[in-house]
Amino acid sequence: MGDFQFSHFATVKGIGGTSGVLFEDDRLVLISDDSFVLYFYSIDDKKLQKFNLSESDVWNENIEKPFKPDFESLSESKDHYFLFGSGSAENRFESVEISENPLEIVKRDSLKTIYFEMMKISKIKTDDFNIEGAVLKSNDAYFFNRGNGPNRKNGIFKIKNWKDSKREISYYPIELPKIDEVSFGFTDACFCNDGFYFTASAESGGSTYHDGQVLGSAVGRIGMKNMILEEFQIVTKDHKLEGIAVSKNSENEIEFFLCEDADDDSNQTEIFKLKINYGAI
Repeated sequence: MGDFQFSHFATVKGIGGTSGVLFEDDRLVLISDDSFVLYFYSIDDKKLQKFNLSESDVWNENIEKPFKPDFESLSESKDHYFLFGSGSAENRFESVEISENPLEIVKRDSLKTIYFEMMKISKIKTDDFNIEGAVLKSNDAYFFNRGNGPNRKNGIFKIKNWKDSKREISYYPIELPKIDEVSFGFTDACFCNDGFYFTASAESGGSTYHDGQVLGSAVGRIGMKNMILEEFQIVTKDHKLEGIAVSKNSENEIEFFLCEDADDDSNQTEIFKLKINYGAI
């Protein structure tokens, strides 16, 4: 990876940790794994707006761990937002599709059928299954399984015609580096320059359900055509990065927004920026 610069960008109050991020002009779109809320953070005036995803008028935020929806993946396609549950527990199979204009819920669905198809094809067992990143390209979807279970199963699922009952699923296992003998695991991904840039974190313990001590977070790149790890760089040992979005892309430099899930009770989240200068190689 080229020369990189990792810096703090903003503290966003009113959201207790983020698990996914999109960048749109002058705002960030954010999700939290313990809330039925879609968040919009204005970069210019530093204000946070909220859109309720609950089926009732009740605002469900900071939900206790056994009951949280665990929305770990946020993606965008054809002017619609898509939120995906992780599938790491029985109550974490929900997906929500939202139109951008007007901002309204279009569809709620269960991912159980497609997730179990993915487990069957990959031979990943339920205690190793944990989807933490999703990229939608045309009619295809790419889901990133986080290898923080007992067998550390990092991998990418490619699903052709993912909304169709005749979908085709392929699985590509990916081996990520280790820190202190612990493998990194995918925590989010985005598409840029014919490849996937991703965040990955390493935590002590071996559970898709329970959080461990953060050992480090990294950013890397995987080629879309060959599904081979091309770049990997640890950027912090103090923060658990769980979201990545491209903010600027030029010939020699790419900039990203990164978001943190601190796994604590504070009602705020930290946003970071990462600049990668490829002209310095």
